[in-house]
Amino acid sequence: MDTKILLDGAWSLIYVENKKLRKEKPAVSTIAELEATGYERIPALVPGNIERDLFRAGIIEDPYFGDNAIKYQ
Repeated sequence: MDTKILLDGAWSLIYVENKKLRKEKPAVSTIAELEATGYERIPALVPGNIERDLFRAGIIEDPYFGDNAIKYQ
């Protein structure tokens, strides 16, 4: 019997600024270790994409406006 696990719906996304990540580079191998880093968690939708989640959280400007898609690559 096949088991089906649906992954769509509301999720959390851990957001780390690139400059902060380069500086700290924590070794993380479990969810508990990830939560202990104190990095910001934002709501995310699946299916979806990271840029839209960051936009909904007010972290970046609309990725589909002007040349923002190029800016956020």
